[in-house]
Amino acid sequence: MSVHPIKEKLDLLWASSSVKARCHKIMKIRLRFIPGLIASYFGLEETSSLELPEGAKYKDLMNALEKRFEEASNGSGHAEGRTLPDSFVILSNGEPITSKLNDPVNPEEEISVVVMVSGG
Repeated sequence: MSVHPIKEKLDLLWASSSVKARCHKIMKIRLRFIPGLIASYFGLEETSSLELPEGAKYKDLMNALEKRFEEASNGSGHAEGRTLPDSFVILSNGEPITSKLNDPVNPEEEISVVVMVSGG
């Protein structure tokens, strides 16, 4: 039994990520930048929110923040060749998210982006 050509096209369309993305629910993640001035490195305000697809994992949050950091830093000299993990610690309820990258993000938790301080 052959598949109807329209159904086949609809299946292909549904398989595309852009259609899936529009069908997923979105959750807002609350962000706080400490100190507040580093929010500009992400093109955001001191207290902001970031939209992610419902069910997103902490690694998706990390990737979204990395992308914003790269875009906002492009040409500004903020990053100086550094990556997000080189410069900031990202916490969820006081715990680094690097320990739970494959866990789903809890939209009820506030995410803190804290500047990494070094020196002696």
